[in-house]
Amino acid sequence: MRASHALRFPALRSMAFAAILITATACSGTDQRSGDVTITTVPTPPQYVSGGETLLRIDAVPGVDLAAISITVDGREAVAVSAPAPTDRMGRTQHALLVLLDGLVVGDNEVVVSVDGALAASLTVTNYPTAGPIFSGEHLEPYFCLEDLPPTRGEARSFAIGNGEFLDGGGHGANCSLETRVDFVYRPTGEDAEFQPLADLASLPSDVAQTTTSEGKTVPFVVRLETGTINRAIYQTATLVDPSHPEPDPWNPGSGWNGRLVYTFGGGCEAGFFQGTSTGRVLREDMLAAGYAVASSSLNVNAQGGCNDPL
Repeated sequence: MRASHALRFPALRSMAFAAILITATACSGTDQRSGDVTITTVPTPPQYVSGGETLLRIDAVPGVDLAAISITVDGREAVAVSAPAPTDRMGRTQHALLVLLDGLVVGDNEVVVSVDGALAASLTVTNYPTAGPIFSGEHLEPYFCLEDLPPTRGEARSFAIGNGEFLDGGGHGANCSLETRVDFVYRPTGEDAEFQPLADLASLPSDVAQTTTSEGKTVPFVVRLETGTINRAIYQTATLVDPSHPEPDPWNPGSGWNGRLVYTFGGGCEAGFFQGTSTGRVLREDMLAAGYAVASSSLNVNAQGGCNDPL
């Protein structure tokens, strides 16, 4: 593709990784200018993109040369990485491109797809800051970050990551932003074994368990665990990962993922103007063992989020 430039694939900067997790299960609005090419954003609707990047899917009829496709954003050559879409969950070949588009400005961005220089399709993509808000309403004030909060009830420290380490604050600015981090854990053999930290993906411990997913694939029980902030909340995602390819991307999401995402919530109902010290839990052994990706956020625990589901 003519608009290809070097672009690092972030370890879930904003929800880019969520886009990977749901690409095979959802797509969004289109603005088709011809019968030959269709452009969509996946999985996020084009009016709700955040973090300055989005995943595009460009479908074309078989006669269209994918190498002749180019993309502009507001009249400028797009900053993007693209490659043919992988086969679908049924193993069928798709005549389409997946494009990781970066450099979007806050507000509306006019994305235009051309074939050999001729307009083929366009789409307006509305981008918001990672810190939000998008549809949850104006940010409430005052708002207390993790470093301002006491530990979770019964815990000695704040926010257990799940690998034996903790977040103890260090959020940046009024939006309580934390540096995104990626950790790896594994499930040892043994009936009552618990997840253990994994420091070296190149040298797996001898007691790493194997798991068979819902698609019948047997893989090492190694989990990629990501932690960061979106819309002032602390989020986490967890998914089985191929130790030889620890950073999934839209074109190679990993053989252990079954193409499905489970989003967890937490109970309770408590008024709160604070970031929270836990999520709805993402290290769910039964779900991960079957190949599901699991995601959650501290503001999706009602005892922390003020009983406000849109937050």
